[in-house]
Amino acid sequence: MTLTEIALRLAAQGWPVFPCGQNKRPAISRADGGRGFHDAVTDPDAVRALFARAPHARLVGVPTGEASG
Repeated sequence: MTLTEIALRLAAQGWPVFPCGQNKRPAISRADGGRGFHDAVTDPDAVRALFARAPHARLVGVPTGEASG
């Protein structure tokens, strides 16, 4: 199972997701237009697009707090 497939499964359960690197930091840098956990999405097309921007990602991030309940 790919990282994107895992992210899609989580998003289908209502969890907003975003790509992270092995260091647990957002995989899309600010210089590349990333907004960290603010990039988290649940829409399947948006998940695919977001993870396509970060092919080097190794983890699926889920924001904590109000965003994830």
